[in-house]
Formats: sequence, structure tokens, C-alpha cells
Amino acid sequence: MINTLTEKNQPFGIYSSASQWKEITGNVQKYNEIPMWYAHYDKINNFNDYYNSNKYKFGGWINPTMKQYYNNTLEEKRYVCRVNADYNWRP
Repeated sequence: MINTLTEKNQPFGIYSSASQWKEITGNVQKYNEIPMWYAHYDKINNFNDYYNSNKYKFGGWINPTMKQYYNNTLEEKRYVCRVNADYNWRP
């Protein structure tokens, strides 16, 4: 899929979390040039968690592109235009 998207010049990225990436790929590090959007539900809209702890780093990425920082499966529901929505952040 990555090869096909690249060949067709289609923009794409990878969405994952450290635990998912490591479990599914064995922490493959050859895709770290692709934009990465990671999930860490700490309710904080910045990348400090990624930069300050190896716990959240994966796949050889140095700089993430986006972060999903709030998931509405958490105890406190948040709505956007009356829709139950996850919160994402991008600088």
C-alpha cells in the first residue's frame, strides 16, 4: 500500500500509538520519513510527551506530525457541534 501511494504521488500518513506499532510491526523503523500521527490520550495538546519520554516514541520517527490527545471513550465526553469527537492537535 505504501509503495502504491508513493508511486501515485498520493499524500498519506501513518496513524498509530507506540504500543500498537510495536505489537503489529515489531517496531519497524523504515517508514520514518512518512508523516506520523500518534495517539496518546493525556488531554494535552502538544508533543512534549513524545519528545520527553522514550515511552511514546516508536518507528524511528523524530518529529510527529499530529497527536490525538483526547479520546471520547474516556470518562468525560466532549462534543463538537453535538458530535462525540476525538481531539487532535497539529502545530
